[in-house]
Amino acid sequence: MLGFRTEIWLTLLFLGMGKSINTKLYAIKEQTRMKKIKAIILCTIISLMMTGCKNVTEDDQQIGPIPSIGIDNSNEDITTEDISTDNMSKIDDMNMEDDNRQLLAGLENGADKEGAEEIRTGYIGEKLFHVNFKAITKPVSEALASYYSDMESQRTFSYSSRIPQELVDFIVEAMEAGKEEETFASIEVGTILGQEEYCNLTGLTLYGMETVSPVKVDADNDGTDDLIGLFYGGGTGGFSTMELYKFSDKEGYTKTSSFECFLQDFKLISYQGKNYLLMKEFDYNTKYYSGYTLYLYEGGVLADGINFSFDIQDYEIDITYEDSSFSGMALIKSTLINKNLPNILNNNDGVIYGNGESIYEADDVAYRYSSDIDNDGKLEYYNKSMWFPSNMGTVMQCIYDFEESNVLQDLCESLDDEVGKARLYTFWLDKVNDKNILYLYYGENLDFSLYAYMLRGSK
Repeated sequence: MLGFRTEIWLTLLFLGMGKSINTKLYAIKEQTRMKKIKAIILCTIISLMMTGCKNVTEDDQQIGPIPSIGIDNSNEDITTEDISTDNMSKIDDMNMEDDNRQLLAGLENGADKEGAEEIRTGYIGEKLFHVNFKAITKPVSEALASYYSDMESQRTFSYSSRIPQELVDFIVEAMEAGKEEETFASIEVGTILGQEEYCNLTGLTLYGMETVSPVKVDADNDGTDDLIGLFYGGGTGGFSTMELYKFSDKEGYTKTSSFECFLQDFKLISYQGKNYLLMKEFDYNTKYYSGYTLYLYEGGVLADGINFSFDIQDYEIDITYEDSSFSGMALIKSTLINKNLPNILNNNDGVIYGNGESIYEADDVAYRYSSDIDNDGKLEYYNKSMWFPSNMGTVMQCIYDFEESNVLQDLCESLDDEVGKARLYTFWLDKVNDKNILYLYYGENLDFSLYAYMLRGSK
C-alpha cells in the first residue's frame, strides 16, 4: 500500500540522537517526582528507626533499585524513549496514590467546595470558569504562485498544463466530509521501490541517516514510467526534497525536477486519466495535520500546484463550568469568551500577560515576570515564553520557569486527564476583586480551551 507513514521515518530520525531540546518544562516535573520518591525512601528509613534500627542483612533487603526518571516528552505525535514503560508505570502509580492522599487531605481542610481541590499540601486551586472553543472550518483551495527548488532558489510553475477545477472540488469535498484517507487511497497509483533498487537506477548514493521513499509511476503523464521519491538528508529539522527522475531510452533516469519539502506523507493519485502528486501537510510548529498540496508534472517539471487548507469560519462556544457565586464572574467571562484570543496569542509571539503581572524589561534580570500567583501576599518570580520548534521532535507549547513555586506545575498536572492531548500555550494573571486570577490557555489543533483559577492557601 502506498502513502508513506511519517512515523516510520521519524523512528529512524531519532534513533541514537539526544534528548529533546525542550527540557525546561519537564525538568520541573522530574524534580517534583524525584522529591516524591525521596520522601518514600525517607519514610522507610524512619520506620526502620522506630522499630529499633534493626540490622539489615542481605536476606532482609527487599527494596529494589529506585527506577531512573528521564525526560517526559508530552508530544503524543513523536516521542523519545528516555525511560522504560514499566518504570514509568510504577512512577505514575506512586504519583496517583500521592495525588489521592493530597485530595483527601484537601477535603479535610475545607477544600470540598465545588470546583476546588488541593493541588499541593497547603494550596487549593479553585476552579472558577472553563470554556471550550471548537473551530468551525471550511476546506479552501489556493493556487500556488511558486515553489523552492532549493533553500534559496524560488521558481514558478510552467503552467503548460493546469489542474482541473473538477479535481479541486473533489479534494475539497473529501476534506469537508472528513474522508480524505479512504478517498485518496482508492485512487492511488504507482509501485513502491526499495531504496537499493532506486539508487541503482538513479546512481544515487545514500550516506549516514539519508533515506529515500521512492515510487515508480508515470508522474508527468507522457506514457513512460518515471521515478519519484522523497529524499531525506538526515538531521532533526526533517528537511527533505521531492525529486523526479524522468526516463529516456538514451540516458536512462535523469533528475529533471526537485523541490523543498519536509519529511511528510505523499501519494500519487490518478484522476480522469492523469496522475498527480498529493502531499499531506502539517503545521511545523504544532505538528498537527493542516491539509494537502497537489502538484501536476508535465515534461518532467512542475506545471501547476494548489494548496488545500482549513479556514476557520467561526467557533462553537461551550461553557462547561462556571462558579456563579464568585462576584467577579462577569469580568472573567468578558475576558475569556473571546474568539480573537488565538490572534492575540499569535500577534504577541505566543505570550499573553495580564494586569496582575509585573514585567521587567532589563536585560540582566533572571526572571522577567512576577505576580502573587497564590494570593499569599508574596511575589513569585518567573519566566514564560512560547517554544517554537526548529526540529521535528518538539511541538509548540508554553515553557515556564519559576524561581521557587511549583504550584502552577502541580495545577497543570492535575488537569492532565481533563485536557487530554491539548497543550498549554500560555498563562496570565488578572486582578479581579483584589485577587489574582490565573488564566490557562490550552490548544489542540484549531480548537482551544480556557480556564480561570484562583489559587490560595488552604491553611
